[in-house]
Amino acid sequence: MLIYRIENAEGKGPYMSVGQGAFATEYHNKESGRPEPEYDFAPAKWEIAHKYKWVFGFSTLDQLSKWFNLKERKKLNELGFKVALYEAPVYEASSYQAMFYPQCAVKTGERTI
Repeated sequence: MLIYRIENAEGKGPYMSVGQGAFATEYHNKESGRPEPEYDFAPAKWEIAHKYKWVFGFSTLDQLSKWFNLKERKKLNELGFKVALYEAPVYEASSYQAMFYPQCAVKTGERTI
């Protein structure tokens, strides 16, 4: 599965590196259409993902654009983030986001946000 992931040069996503206060124009939660993983995935899947330190991204660019609005994408770009493309054989995807096991994934490229 091709996954689009926003990350910095160290491979960290924006929530774990700069925090959403650095880029979000509104709070990211289930009420704003951006559900936290524990609300978006079945509990057993979320527990495995959390235990084994899976990371998050999107199965389509449309999902990415709905999750991060244009102002947020511009701010993330200013902060040095890129869209990394991963081929991930071990993943779970919802209609909002995707999560994958990074140790099995292969980064195939990156592009500007």
